[in-house]
Amino acid sequence: MKRFLNKIIIASLCIVLLLSGSGYDRKGRAYAATIPTGGEDFAFEGLRYRLTDDGSKTIAVVTGIDKDGKVLKDSIVIPSKVTFEDEQYSVRRIAAAAFAYSDIIEAEISEGVERIEASAFTGCSLLKRITFPASLDSIGTGVFSYCRALENIEIADFNEVFIYENGMLFGSGYEYLFWASQSVKSRVSVPEGTVRIMAYAFEGNSKIKKVILPAGLKRIDKGAFFDCPSLTSADIPATVTAMDGNPFMYCPSLTKIRVASQNEAYCTSKSGLQIGRAH
Repeated sequence: MKRFLNKIIIASLCIVLLLSGSGYDRKGRAYAATIPTGGEDFAFEGLRYRLTDDGSKTIAVVTGIDKDGKVLKDSIVIPSKVTFEDEQYSVRRIAAAAFAYSDIIEAEISEGVERIEASAFTGCSLLKRITFPASLDSIGTGVFSYCRALENIEIADFNEVFIYENGMLFGSGYEYLFWASQSVKSRVSVPEGTVRIMAYAFEGNSKIKKVILPAGLKRIDKGAFFDCPSLTSADIPATVTAMDGNPFMYCPSLTKIRVASQNEAYCTSKSGLQIGRAH
C-alpha cells in the first residue's frame, strides 16, 4: 500500500513538472517552455506539428501521436523540413512534453532543430538511443527524466554546446550538468569544471548511492536529485552559494548530507538531513 501511494505521489509531481517546465540556453539562462498557440495543427509522416503564429516559416513538433490515436512507431526521425498545403516549413523546436510517456525506442533529431523543450521525452522508458544535431543548442528541464533505458546519446561532431561522457550530459563544456543516465556508477563523481547542476538532472535515477560534488560547483537547481531511491549520502562543497529548495526531495535512503564547514551560505541540521541557510 505504501509503495502504491509513493508511486501516486511521484506521478503527481511529474505532472506538475510537465505543466511548469522551463528550459536553458547555452549560457544557462532560463526560458519558459510552452506549446505554441495560435497556429494550425497538422500531421506529416506520422508526427504532429503546430505552425507558429509569428509569420515565419518555422514550426514545432507537438506530439508523435496522430489524430487516430495510433501507437507511436518504435523509431522516429524528426525532420529538418516538412510540407503542409504545398508550403515547406523548417522544424526548429520539439515542444514541451511532445513525446512524454510514449513507447519510442530510438529518436533521430535532424540538423536544423535548435531546442528540445521541457519534459519532451519524460517517461519514455523504452528509449535507448537519441541523436543530437550540430544545430541543437538548448534543452529544457526534465527532458529525459525516467528514461531508464537511455544510455546512448550521439552528439554531432560540430555541436559546440553538448558533451555526453560517462553517462552524463553536459552543456558549455562541463559547466552545466543537464542529465545523468542509469549507466552511471553507484558512486558518482561530478567532474571538475562543473559549476551548475540543472533542475531534475538525476531525477528518478535508481542507480546512484553516493554523489561527490566538485570544488567550484556554485549552484544546484530544484529537484536535481529528486526521487533517487538508492542515494544514501551527498557532500556539498564550500563553493555552493545557491540551491533551489531541497534538491534531495524524496530520497528515502538518504541518511547524511554533509555541507563543507567553510560554506558560508548553507549548513545542515543536527539530523544531517535538512539543509538551511547559514546564519
